Amino acid sequence: MNDDSSLCSHESDGSNSTHNSDEHIISRIERIVFNIISALDRGEVPSFEQLVDERTKERRGIEAITNILIIMSYVQELLQSKKTSTSRELFYFYVTHFSNQGECDRAISDVARILDVPRIAMGIVASPKGKEKCKI
Repeated sequence: MNDDSSLCSHESDGSNSTHNSDEHIISRIERIVFNIISALDRGEVPSFEQLVDERTKERRGIEAITNILIIMSYVQELLQSKKTSTSRELFYFYVTHFSNQGECDRAISDVARILDVPRIAMGIVASPKGKEKCKI
């Protein structure tokens, strides 16, 4: 089994704006995906044990890795195209994969934690809470 720090290791220069730049996030995604593929190629099961919190402990294994890779792929595309998306749009884009919005939101949070960036830096913005009702 691979050590999480080797899967997701990164050097930080201490500059938050550099750390959260689109190029830096894309580079981190590419390194993480490369490390996951390398671990799988060696017959190892990649693990994110130290990078996710207690409530995600039950989601270990291939499902968690698949969710993480799906979100990372979506984030990379958002950043490269200079677009944003709501978590709801992301859920509906992968509606056949995620069983519900909560599962998708947990995967987004996992990726934000792994990349050590806020959701907005990944191009994922909050969904509007609905429209205000008009008084007639």
